[in-house]
Amino acid sequence: MLRINMIRMGFLMGIALLLAAIFYLFAANWSGLSSSHKMLTSGGFVLFFYVLSFGFSRSKLPLGLSAFLSGILLIAGCIAFGAAAALADQIYNLHQPPYVICLISTLPSLLLAWITRYKPLYVLTYILAHFTLYFLFDYRLFTPNVEMNTLLADSTFVAFNLALFLLAQTKRLASEIVRLASFVMLHISLLNLAGAFDHAGLSLFMNVLDIAVIATCFYYFMRIRLDKTMLTLTALAASAYTVAKFIRFSLETESVFRFVLGILFVIVLLTANVLFFRYMNKLGNKTTAAERTTESVKESASEAAQQSVNTTAEKTTDHHLLGSIVSTVITIVGIIIGSISVIGLVVLLTDENGPLKTQYALYALSLLFIVPMLLLPRVNAVVRYTVFTVGFAMGLVSIAWIGKAPLSVIFLAIAVISWLRLQGRMQHLITYMLMNIAAAIVLYQLFQNMRDAYSIIIISLTVLNAVVYGSSFAGLNGERRAHMREGSLLFSYIFLLWMTSLDPVFAYSVVLFNVLAFILLTAAVFLFIKREQTLETAGSFFFWLLFLTIKYYDYLWTLLNKSVTLALLGIVALGLSYWFASRLLKSGGHYEGSDKPGFFIGNRVWLIAIVVLLQLGFIGYETAANERIPSANNDATALAAPANDAVGTATISAARSSDSNAG
Repeated sequence: MLRINMIRMGFLMGIALLLAAIFYLFAANWSGLSSSHKMLTSGGFVLFFYVLSFGFSRSKLPLGLSAFLSGILLIAGCIAFGAAAALADQIYNLHQPPYVICLISTLPSLLLAWITRYKPLYVLTYILAHFTLYFLFDYRLFTPNVEMNTLLADSTFVAFNLALFLLAQTKRLASEIVRLASFVMLHISLLNLAGAFDHAGLSLFMNVLDIAVIATCFYYFMRIRLDKTMLTLTALAASAYTVAKFIRFSLETESVFRFVLGILFVIVLLTANVLFFRYMNKLGNKTTAAERTTESVKESASEAAQQSVNTTAEKTTDHHLLGSIVSTVITIVGIIIGSISVIGLVVLLTDENGPLKTQYALYALSLLFIVPMLLLPRVNAVVRYTVFTVGFAMGLVSIAWIGKAPLSVIFLAIAVISWLRLQGRMQHLITYMLMNIAAAIVLYQLFQNMRDAYSIIIISLTVLNAVVYGSSFAGLNGERRAHMREGSLLFSYIFLLWMTSLDPVFAYSVVLFNVLAFILLTAAVFLFIKREQTLETAGSFFFWLLFLTIKYYDYLWTLLNKSVTLALLGIVALGLSYWFASRLLKSGGHYEGSDKPGFFIGNRVWLIAIVVLLQLGFIGYETAANERIPSANNDATALAAPANDAVGTATISAARSSDSNAG
């Protein structure tokens, strides 16, 4: 299974490289090809991906590789068609609005999703549809009035996402991702409506509507149909609404009262956060007890029943993970508001005594917040980490403001001690981030007068995080070692990508940093797959894709050279992956059976073929129609030339006749 995952990742990276090469080739608008040849090339790419998708659906690769590759290539064909539609607009200067291109890309994706029932296509269609709606209302086609356009746009988003959510909730649309995404977008649109209008009556109605929807969601998912995932997202929506209303209210109040109100608001927000998730845990305990009873009764049941129990357990784990994420997000928002409120209050109270007093007051107050929380581990976790992080925020502001390296080094040492004293993955990650900020401040204060100080700081932080990651293998044990690796790896990637955008530090430094980043990120993906570290693999692949995206805007190479380079790398990656898959098959790998892709079966093949032919027909029509326009213009110019000459001759003759008559 380990080798299968590595082969899948190789294929995925190869296809991603080929898609990036296609986009770069189209963006380069290479003059070596005529406009018609460019369009035919784009159509060839579209057909290439669809033919490969069909071919892999009929192949016999081990352990589901055929289904995996067939589905990925089907998505690649949809994306390539969208690129071809954008290319036609670029080549022929059609100046079509973005929503037209997005709509053209959405329609075949929607048809293929309906035909194949392939869940990733649902997600692609959902994303493209939202881009279409966004650009449609961004052009204000229906009304030039800003408020009315906002009302139409967000109301459309609300209706669209509500319909999708109801379809997914009633299992008529089999996509959990679309169900969750539509629920989140529904509340985002309602929140925007609740704060977008100055008209008192309209604003009141929208706020009442948002509150009513949130209350209905709480009641439905708590009393009628228990769903802890939806309850957690509803709690996030309620928190977002409360925070948005507080920010708007605080901006309209006097300064001192604003900061006092901010501190009180944070206390209420975090208290509600703690109480809600305690209640959620009680609901979870009741559900878990019921599940245990069911499991004990059905101990000797069939394997299908056991798989159902395992699925329920996985969903429970997902609920706990989502609850932890939402609770952390709410806590972080409270920390930000609390930090701003405390810092603003201190600045206002000490401003009359001069800025020096304020700087040292913040520094001292930060220590008063941090040190007791380190010495009192039995304090409620949310309260402890909130006070601790607010203290750190004040401390970072104070050391950056004071500008003295010894005080900054002391604060960095406190950050290191704090990391060693605290418990929990998220707490360690946040503290590690604060350590990096403190270290950046120290490095700036040490190197600020040197040449290329900015580049030196980024390179130093990259090396420092890489050293911390390496030392984790020989240092701490257990949970702390894992958390140190995760934090240091994350910030190593962040600063490594940052290095690729630095100005030249020495000869060929830009080329060196870019090549080094690509090699390290690619090697990291396969290394973590080999070690079966899922989180690290996903993170490395994300930064690998992010690197390719960022380099689109980099001028290290021309777009055409990038396209050729990425295409070659993609072909190499696909070739090596296929070679390894063939070797695995020859060495005794199992053929896939029931997991063959179900969308190239029976009449679906012909329906997919019709959609593909429509896409190719659109590309051909755009090419033929727009190629006729220049030739028609040339013919009209040629016909107009003799007529213009005749008019000119007649005008000259008339002028001469007039002159002779006058004589």
